[in-house]
Amino acid sequence: MHSRRPAAEANSCTRTYSLCKQAMEACTRSQGCKCADCASFAHIELPIPTTAIQNDEDAEPGQCGPALATLEARQQELTQLVAQARQQRGAGFVFSPDPVTLDADGFVPSFSPESQSRELREFWERYNFVVVCDVLSADQLVGAAAEIFQAAELGGSPPWTLEQLERINWESAYGSRYNLSKGFVGYEPPNSVCAWESRLAPALYKANALLFGRGDLLVKLDRFGMMRPTVFGGAEPRKDWQTTGEWIHWDQNPWSEPDFTRIQAVLAISEHTATSGGFHCVPGFAQSFRAWAAANEDYRIDGGDIISVPTGDPMRKHLQRIPMRAGSVCLWDSRTPHGDFPNQPHTSCDSCVALD
Repeated sequence: MHSRRPAAEANSCTRTYSLCKQAMEACTRSQGCKCADCASFAHIELPIPTTAIQNDEDAEPGQCGPALATLEARQQELTQLVAQARQQRGAGFVFSPDPVTLDADGFVPSFSPESQSRELREFWERYNFVVVCDVLSADQLVGAAAEIFQAAELGGSPPWTLEQLERINWESAYGSRYNLSKGFVGYEPPNSVCAWESRLAPALYKANALLFGRGDLLVKLDRFGMMRPTVFGGAEPRKDWQTTGEWIHWDQNPWSEPDFTRIQAVLAISEHTATSGGFHCVPGFAQSFRAWAAANEDYRIDGGDIISVPTGDPMRKHLQRIPMRAGSVCLWDSRTPHGDFPNQPHTSCDSCVALD
């Protein structure tokens, strides 16, 4: 059984190769074919150089050429061609990193949407994220931290002793093993006073309105985040209490939503330093989002909006930690690869609200 490709693909250089246990047929026409009646066929569609195809000029469009004599040899040849095509296609994507320079105190520069709207916008356009300063007051930060500890059922505020923390069922406190590995507290959006004060903070609204260029905003509710301390006096650091390392993903599908769609945010309840654990991202990558998707069709996922950056992708080398002061909010274009980095040996319990 053969089915023809849509006419729109007739001029493409894509060829369909069908690999079977008993035979292999190399399509010789751009219309291609797919033998749907054989469950053991695996179809690989890649741009393959024309010279690599064993042409049969007498074959009708949409028909396969003669079966090759040695299946094993042709399978090996095709495997090499596929690897070359993937390498060539990926080589067409080039990302030029643009790391952010930290201020004198070791934090990413932050801006007020009231008095620094131009600088805020310029930073956003260059790096595709921006830190907004002084979103919550000192009193609001104390209240927000207490609400996070209460949500995790820790029974009070720090400091805690190692003995106290070792008695806690952490999987229950975070809500699941997955949450524990990422630092998320629970699954339900918090419905507390400080949580609503955070969502409705005037500086947060003004920054988002500035970046979207409009004031009628739709909001997805948030959840709390917390990273456990890992250092207690002279005791051996609890490295097993660190979150997952090098976690980097998108909350936007690069193949189905390649354009600017949404802004995500994280609010620092405590000070986030380069070692405390916190947000990291690849600055300036959003402009390359569509090009990356085109160059990485092999990883395509249709449906779903949580897309992990492939292991070994060169962009991982350009991850940058985003230290920020307590009370600040980091906003980022959802096309920016991001995640959180683990808390290195640290004495405090760092907390945040994910406003995404």
